[in-house]
Amino acid sequence: MLATALSQVEPGLVDELSQYDNRYVKLPGTATPAAVASAVARARDRFGADLAGAEPKVSDEALKQLKFAELLPPDLASHTLGARSADHDGARLLLQRPVG
Repeated sequence: MLATALSQVEPGLVDELSQYDNRYVKLPGTATPAAVASAVARARDRFGADLAGAEPKVSDEALKQLKFAELLPPDLASHTLGARSADHDGARLLLQRPVG
């Protein structure tokens, strides 16, 4: 959730070539605490306090493993997996923490 939201409000802030999960998001070495705090504030303003407005990215591999994926239009399959993987409560708790 956080990686998706930050990428949308500040392209390049999240290292798109790295894997990320529920434990960390890799930022470039040039990212400053002020830049991250600003991006977090903009993400909260744009997507809500729980980032509910940001739809998580879904990999092609995850889509292939979705049961009955071949029966769903790709957009619906992606939306379904994104909704399943979203953790709005976790995003809300994370965004309440200070950056820095």
